[in-house]
Amino acid sequence: MNRNKKEMIVEILNKEVNSAKSIILMDYKGIDVASIEQFRKHCRANKVSFRVVKNTLFQLAIKDTAFSGLDEYVDGPVSILYSKEDAIAPAKTISGFDKKLNRFTIKVGSLEGQIVDPGKLEAISKLPSREVLVSQMLGVFNGPARSFVSVLNQTVSGFVGIMSNIKNKKQEKQ
Repeated sequence: MNRNKKEMIVEILNKEVNSAKSIILMDYKGIDVASIEQFRKHCRANKVSFRVVKNTLFQLAIKDTAFSGLDEYVDGPVSILYSKEDAIAPAKTISGFDKKLNRFTIKVGSLEGQIVDPGKLEAISKLPSREVLVSQMLGVFNGPARSFVSVLNQTVSGFVGIMSNIKNKKQEKQ
C-alpha cells in the first residue's frame, strides 16, 4: 500500500471516528471468515460499523480526537466497532451476536470520550434501549396523575350514587 492510499484511509477513518459516539476495540483472532461475514451483516442491521484496520493507521486516525485514549490498547489483531447514532449500539451488537459464537474478545471501549473496560461494556449492553427507558420513565411520571384522576373519579361516582339514592327515597315517599 503506497503512502497516498494510507493517507486517504487515515483521513476517511478520522472522519468516521470523529462522528462516532462510541468505539469498541475487539480481537478477532481465531474467527473464521464466514463468522466475520455473518457478524458484518448483524452489524449493518443494527446500524453499527465494523472495520478491520492496520493498527498504525487507526492510531494515526484517532490522534487528537476524543478517542485518543484508545491508542495504548491497540496491540495485535484489532478490529473496531463503532456507531454514529447510538453510543450503546456497538456493545449491544457484539453481546447479542457473541452469545452464538462466544469467540469475540473485547479489548476495551470508549463511550463518548471515556475509556470503558470489557466488564462495564457487558453491563452496558444489558441495559434496555433508550426508547424503552423513556417509555418506562413516562409510565413512572404518569402513574401518580392516573391515580389522582382515579380518586377524583371515584369521589364523583360516589357523590352521584348518593344523589341517586336520595332521589329514589324521595320518589318512594310520594
